[in-house]
Amino acid sequence: MEELAKKCIEDHKNSLVKFNLPATKLFLKSDDLKYTEEHLDGFKKVLGHLRVEKRYARSQAVWVKELSLGKVTKVARNLLNSFGFQDKSGIFLYPEEVLFLMETNRLEIKIDENCLSIQDMYNMVINLTGYNSNKYLVYKKLVLQGYKVINLIEHKRKLKKQCNKRKSESNLNDGKKIKIDELEEELKVLQSKEEIIIKKIDDIFKRIQENAPTSFRNVETDLEVEYFAFSTKNNSNNYEFRIIQRNNIDFTEDIKCSEKDIFAICSDENVAFYKLSKVIVPDLS
Repeated sequence: MEELAKKCIEDHKNSLVKFNLPATKLFLKSDDLKYTEEHLDGFKKVLGHLRVEKRYARSQAVWVKELSLGKVTKVARNLLNSFGFQDKSGIFLYPEEVLFLMETNRLEIKIDENCLSIQDMYNMVINLTGYNSNKYLVYKKLVLQGYKVINLIEHKRKLKKQCNKRKSESNLNDGKKIKIDELEEELKVLQSKEEIIIKKIDDIFKRIQENAPTSFRNVETDLEVEYFAFSTKNNSNNYEFRIIQRNNIDFTEDIKCSEKDIFAICSDENVAFYKLSKVIVPDLS
């Protein structure tokens, strides 16, 4: 045991940085024994080198069955920048986030003091209500492409938090309401004149839109949104696009969707993303 510990420490201090491979593959037996033995020794050295995992670089969490969430007990590598949320109870990760972080060797998770394997976690996630293997594939592919991805539950939680913040700010500004009302009366006089001009301009644009080619507008839809994707530099609640996951799509179907809707089509463990756009062309016949 002492010798093994010494070797682990030695290999950890002197990690393999570069490994020289032969310039050409030897498809036929070589007569140059020195050339062959050199590379065989190199392979033996690499294979005999003990891999020492750096556990301090991984976050740690415990699985909370009642919430179906992972509660983080140790944070590493700026975890909260791209994953999870924090409230008064602590830092939590959603099931798909837990599984992805385990797959990328960035998280250890326990349940009843027992460490879970990636396969154990995968089986748990796909059996949860509202989750399946295709949904996780969509999430995984988007995150690997560099997007910050949140699910519908987290999106609603953020909007609720933002709404509560605005209410608290409005309560603080009640003292300024009297002055604001006086200014609003003055603005109403000016706006009444502007409204007449704006109405005439709107009528002109309305006639143009009815008779000219126009791209379709954003509409409120009843589509089941799975995820919201943000760029890494986006710190607001304004998402770049939202994801609707389907097993197939009928391109002849008149689907009401917005410009920010992306359809994720899953088949044979592959994910393809589609954006549907429409152009209204006037009948010139």
